Amino acid sequence: MKKRSFILSAITAAALLLAGCGSSDSSSGSDSKTGSAAGSTEVKTIKAATMGSPSPYIVVEEDGTVTGYDFKVLKEVFNRLPQYKLDIVVTDIGSVFTGVQSGLYDIGVNNFSYNAERAKTYLYSFPYDTVSYVFLSKDGSVKSFADAAGKSFHGTAGISVTNAVESWNEKNPDKAIKVEYVEQGTNLAQEVYDGRVEFTIMDKAMAVEYEKNYHYGLSAVDVPAEEAKTIADNSWTYYLFAKENDSLRQEINKVLKELREDGTLTKYGNEVFGFDTAPDASQYEKTLN
Repeated sequence: MKKRSFILSAITAAALLLAGCGSSDSSSGSDSKTGSAAGSTEVKTIKAATMGSPSPYIVVEEDGTVTGYDFKVLKEVFNRLPQYKLDIVVTDIGSVFTGVQSGLYDIGVNNFSYNAERAKTYLYSFPYDTVSYVFLSKDGSVKSFADAAGKSFHGTAGISVTNAVESWNEKNPDKAIKVEYVEQGTNLAQEVYDGRVEFTIMDKAMAVEYEKNYHYGLSAVDVPAEEAKTIADNSWTYYLFAKENDSLRQEINKVLKELREDGTLTKYGNEVFGFDTAPDASQYEKTLN
């Protein structure tokens, strides 16, 4: 198994500088020009920001290369958009949001689910993955938020799973879950295995990845459908854009639809997760906002 490093400081990894023609209408990113035998071709740099985790969606290797399902898909998108050069920046999750909103970054990439409040600030791409959630504990006793009352939970501030637990506590103070915040990139399955916390909630694909790599022997119980809706308004994940960056979103959406139709998303899901996570075809008819 390759060693992986969750790098939290800002780094950039230049990737996929491809020859092509045309220019971008993107409102941000720096331009560069490259010459060719046929003349001069303009290539625009597009900055994609991520916090560099969680695996297997996003992985930062020891040499700084960013991999994982989210970027496997994004890099294929830019393989088909040769008028752009993709530049990947790893930073903290707060900076991903503020950077996209301010125009410092063009795309936010972090296994983002949809919620109505976030949609007031950001544009959502077409989906590129289907996500399900599990309660992870040693004995399988946590099958619902009610079962977790009084138990300790480790989560990263600002992500949808932690937000759902906080919302549960606000609505059910007599059945509150003990929330303890940890740094982004923390191996939450390891926290449960070591007994530092009684349970956590994570994407099913992440739980499968941890078990495959570390053999924790933890119990993974599917989060009930109604409770899963408190984690995310739907079961798909998206790239985020600033409100002013709709033209870039449309270009990327066109390619995402192609990747769904030609089986690339299914192929990548099977390669990374071991099962097909391509969203339903109906999700590519109209954007969420």
